[in-house]
Amino acid sequence: MRLSKDNHEEYITMMEGRITKLENILLEINGYVRNSKQKPVFSIFSLDEMVRNVWSDLKFMEQAQQVSVEIKIDKHIHLNSDPDKWKMIISNLISNSIKYHDLKRSEPYLRIRAEITYDHLELSFEDNGQGVSKEHQDKIFDMFYRANEASTGSGLGLFLVKKMLDRLGGSISIESELGQGTKVKIKTPSSLNHALITPEPISSS
Repeated sequence: MRLSKDNHEEYITMMEGRITKLENILLEINGYVRNSKQKPVFSIFSLDEMVRNVWSDLKFMEQAQQVSVEIKIDKHIHLNSDPDKWKMIISNLISNSIKYHDLKRSEPYLRIRAEITYDHLELSFEDNGQGVSKEHQDKIFDMFYRANEASTGSGLGLFLVKKMLDRLGGSISIESELGQGTKVKIKTPSSLNHALITPEPISSS
């Protein structure tokens, strides 16, 4: 069976898309393997600055400008943890909210907050996007699991986030309702694995 010129071009475009998707999956797997072998490298960094820098890098994602992103994090919060792993964690969670925002909503949003208690830091990502049904929530952190079969994602993002948080002594949980939105919570103990929180900015002296 010979393909017409139009069908041939359509077939090539489809194959290019699949190849690109496979390349992205391989890159994510490679990143996971590399990170799983590396011990965390600790340094002190501003959480607010980290989140804002990641969002700045992601502003050019497709449909990112349609989502109103609100960041409320005390500028005095600093972590003594692995900044590279935190950057990957935050990037995954922000990009998920952008990719799965609800196209039917007139004002899609993502609200990023940080709260400190006596023993831990809680960083939350709350959106009014597509949401996740109850039946999928227990499996959402499994490798290659996708709650939406129409998704173009690899199914690795949340799996990698959980693995990195495990290595940093943190945890992740999700509250979601299909069609209403999702809230992802990250908790980091303030005295475990040097994931410390400082009430004042770090002096350069």
